[in-house]
Amino acid sequence: MTDRLQRNLTRFLVFTLLVQPGQALAQRAEPPLPDPTGNFNSSQTRGNRGLYEVRHWLVVDPDRNGTNCRNPRNGMGSISKLYYGDLLETDTPAQGGLQQAVERHNGRPWLRIRLPNWRIASARTERRAGFTTCVVRANSRFIAPVNGSDLLEMTNNSR
Repeated sequence: MTDRLQRNLTRFLVFTLLVQPGQALAQRAEPPLPDPTGNFNSSQTRGNRGLYEVRHWLVVDPDRNGTNCRNPRNGMGSISKLYYGDLLETDTPAQGGLQQAVERHNGRPWLRIRLPNWRIASARTERRAGFTTCVVRANSRFIAPVNGSDLLEMTNNSR
């Protein structure tokens, strides 16, 4: 190949790259997968830039009586019921670093969530505002992680 042809080809390629609009596919972190017994041992997942906290989880237990949300500081007594389709938010900081929301009680993993006080009977009678923390079994029979990118995409598409 002659020098002139090579220079022209190089100029053409550089010009083509500069003129084309930049298109890139966003990379998304996939939600954590359960272990073979269905347990979620972490509320975090690895993405293209390190670890991410999965902040939203969906109740998938079809039991009409609901899934118990328990108070680990009071003998694991049930403080509220969660029902199929409820969207849960982990009790982790919204900003300022990662914090694991899966904790172990009685040898099993439990997901620490934040429930609005209107969901809890004792808080309603006391008219307390804010949130209460409780735990739900971190098992695929009861809950499933929700990809935050999907929530953002649904929010943007509904506008």
